[in-house]
Amino acid sequence: YDASVTSGVVALNDYLKKFMRSQCAESTHLLLAGYSQGAEVVGDVYESLPQATADRVSKVVLIADPLFNGSTGAPINVGDYDHSLNGISSALGSRGLPRSWIGTSDTQKIRSYCQHNDPVCSFTVGNGLACKKAHPCVHNVYFKTKFGAYTYTDLAGRFLAGVGEPVGTKSNILLYGDGDGGEDPSGATNLQTWLTAAGYHVTNAVDSVLPMLPADLSSYGQIWHYGIDTTSAEDQDRLEDFVRSGGSLFLTGE
Repeated sequence: YDASVTSGVVALNDYLKKFMRSQCAESTHLLLAGYSQGAEVVGDVYESLPQATADRVSKVVLIADPLFNGSTGAPINVGDYDHSLNGISSALGSRGLPRSWIGTSDTQKIRSYCQHNDPVCSFTVGNGLACKKAHPCVHNVYFKTKFGAYTYTDLAGRFLAGVGEPVGTKSNILLYGDGDGGEDPSGATNLQTWLTAAGYHVTNAVDSVLPMLPADLSSYGQIWHYGIDTTSAEDQDRLEDFVRSGGSLFLTGE
């Protein structure tokens, strides 16, 4: 396996060097994408690129990366993976530490997709044994397993094509409502802190005076209502439409 990854890294680096020497490099941007072992190759290469080459790469997609870092969180990480687990290559110590993406450019450029119980990107011995027994193994069905309204490969394709991450991208949460009626205003802030620590991107729109949904819900995959107020009939209709389009909804209230 290690020799094969090394061979892939060498081949991709050679291609990128030739690209940078060509006229195409003056105006063309590159998309890098890899699945499983291919994701390890693409990630390794991108991490080591000279700045001039990295600047020509506009998007990077990794699906089931063996060096997946579960603690990175949204928006780079996408999926229902276990945030406490890492990929098999780093978990077994065979190929170094899990990836550490940093900086605004990484946030804009990179998406790393991982499913719950996939032993390649979310490794435990139990996940590995379950995958061996399952037909098909969860690792092999990213093309048909949905995360929200779209399959993982659909989400990756949409990101590469620059058409945005649609409703159903579960890492983006809208938190709204009236809090808890003024009894403990820290409640919503605490919830936001916990969700953010778990790897989600949270927009806190809780307003104890005038709780209302924002006009545009298209960027959210989850909506959490926090409070005791009853939503208006108009907002109820919008929430119903949101769920029908693939969004997830958590409601409280009396």
